[in-house]
Amino acid sequence: MNLHDRRSLLRTRSFFRTSCASFLLLLGAACSGSRGFIRGGESEGFVQLSGNNYQAVQMGAVGVSTGFALFGFIPLWSPTYSQAKQDLLRNLGTDLRGRAPILMNQMEDSGNPWFLLFSLPRLMLTADVYEFTGPPAERTPAK
Repeated sequence: MNLHDRRSLLRTRSFFRTSCASFLLLLGAACSGSRGFIRGGESEGFVQLSGNNYQAVQMGAVGVSTGFALFGFIPLWSPTYSQAKQDLLRNLGTDLRGRAPILMNQMEDSGNPWFLLFSLPRLMLTADVYEFTGPPAERTPAK
């Protein structure tokens, strides 16, 4: 093997190592963390869903709110619960104006995927949507 071939081989190996290291660095920089919890137990009113006083509108409806943070810690805008809830109601495909929707079994998931110079915090709200239709019909005792 002559000197020219040996240098070419060393350059190729060096390029390959540098490429692999760069790929692993980028892969590590694009990490994501997430957490989730079930919302509930903080209702402001009491409604008993029994009998025929409710109907299911959609099970597992999803709403998302996304933000942006420069360098991962300087938030330019943050995801909010209210934006996620508005998105959830908008995604139902049903006009709920003048009706009484109820969100049950709410689950909030948040994630924060990181990239080299920024992160995109995200809040995803999942809930079952029911409509309260009024007091249940009175049942007459059997004779």
